[in-house]
Amino acid sequence: PVPAAAPTDPTEMTAEDQQALRGEIMFMRFSNLVLSIVIVVQAGLNLSRFFTSPEFWVLSFYSACGALLICCLETQLSFVRT
Repeated sequence: PVPAAAPTDPTEMTAEDQQALRGEIMFMRFSNLVLSIVIVVQAGLNLSRFFTSPEFWVLSFYSACGALLICCLETQLSFVRT
């Protein structure tokens, strides 16, 4: 049997496909949120060690800012989305 081509229009998806897609999207959003929290914690731990060199402080601050942006994007905060 020939596999069916994936529909290009979301309205052509079956109810099962739409439900599976919702599950995949929710899993990806949750994993992005967890990963961003882990990055913020790791950056905070790096910043708390004052005996490390300043380039680690800069990289930690940059990582924390990026992770916080991902966290805000995944939580659907209205002031982030304009």
